[in-house]
Amino acid sequence: MLHPFQEDTSEMTVAQLYDKVADLTKKYFQANNPQVKEQISTFIEYYKQEALIKEAKEKLEREKNQQNGDLDLDKLINIS
Repeated sequence: MLHPFQEDTSEMTVAQLYDKVADLTKKYFQANNPQVKEQISTFIEYYKQEALIKEAKEKLEREKNQQNGDLDLDKLINIS
């Protein structure tokens, strides 16, 4: 865990992580306190990294499924 106020990202989707980044970016530009901005930028970077990691895992899984001949489109489309 990076910070005591950090959320658990294990259940978050990539889209939710990017929504979080967008929200924090908005708050970053609204803040005037340099220490607060530093904390927010730490969270922004953390959520960006988590999103990139999840995207890479999803890409590897898709490539693995394609190599195995499993072209199930239901796994590519998330309706939740």
